[in-house]
Amino acid sequence: MYKVDGMKKKAIIITRHAISNYGSLLQSIATERVFENKGYECEILDYIRKDEYKSNSLLTAGKTKKYVKRCPPLLFAYYIARYKEYLIASKRFDDMRKKWLKTTALYHTLDNVPDADVYVSGSDQVWGPLLGNEYDWNYFLKFVSDDVKKIAFASSFGKMAIEKDVKEVMVKLFLRYDYISVREKQAVDFLKSTGIEAKQILDPTLFLSGDEWRDMVGSEKKSSKGKYVLVYQIHRNKDLCIYAEKVAEKLDLPLIRVSAMKHQKNWGGKFVLAPDLKDFIEYIDNATYIVTDSFHGTAFSINLNTPFTTLMPRTGTSSRNVSLLELVGLTSQIAQNVNDLHMLDCEIDFTLCNKKLNEERIKSNLIVDEMLKI
Repeated sequence: MYKVDGMKKKAIIITRHAISNYGSLLQSIATERVFENKGYECEILDYIRKDEYKSNSLLTAGKTKKYVKRCPPLLFAYYIARYKEYLIASKRFDDMRKKWLKTTALYHTLDNVPDADVYVSGSDQVWGPLLGNEYDWNYFLKFVSDDVKKIAFASSFGKMAIEKDVKEVMVKLFLRYDYISVREKQAVDFLKSTGIEAKQILDPTLFLSGDEWRDMVGSEKKSSKGKYVLVYQIHRNKDLCIYAEKVAEKLDLPLIRVSAMKHQKNWGGKFVLAPDLKDFIEYIDNATYIVTDSFHGTAFSINLNTPFTTLMPRTGTSSRNVSLLELVGLTSQIAQNVNDLHMLDCEIDFTLCNKKLNEERIKSNLIVDEMLKI
């Protein structure tokens, strides 16, 4: 346990915690738990840019749409179409964040943040472009003074195609860190190419075992899986919708779709809108099979030992899915196209997978200990 004169040291974490997305929420919860388990008093910095605050986020996201760029007046139509579902998702995720996260006061700018012994950036795609396709250097700890410890915890770039001028700014900010750990091997290689050392660790959600997640949310492990196929989809992709229906048809099971966003209601399957965190985890835990394009959908399928197929998103962010599947030896679960159903005839050996995950948990925890001792 890390203490100064009998007092716990304090960690302030900046991450993408305020998005109405299960992956965002789950990684934020897990990140706090990791540092609390190391004996730190921990808070998530409740930093939300004004252009991402409340319904402003709809306008910011809408401006990046191709059809809006071609015809700007369509931004209003986008806003009206998405406003109601935004309110529903925002309310439900606000409630879950209040229940599960310890946060600071709200900040739109970071001129006067709370003092801490260590500032942490990560996990998740803190080093990628935001809703408006721009980078925010606060997620690179630019707001922290030079004499305070700065570490990156399982941080991710999301998209690895980075412009030269952006890369130059990043490198200057990375040099201010005391220790950098990242989530993907591709990120380690990228940083190495710039002369910066980084170590790969697990996504924070995988620091906790499946049973630890069940205990945390008050769920019980069932003796057998439920009789349904679950689709958890982040990106608009007709192929994934078709693929999920094919999997359900081949297994002769009903298809259930879980999403925080109501516009997925017509994408196929019985629709469940923004369930509570406990219910969300139980949907994954109890499914016969899962189809997903989500990194955290994949991670929780692995961690809860639920058979799955990953269909890669067409967003330039698939490196994180590939990196995880390579780590646990399950790249065979990647579907190459909508007709690739071969994995349904093969049983996943979760015994080997769990062994590998446990080994990686030990390694990752040792790296965190090393980071905190510097």
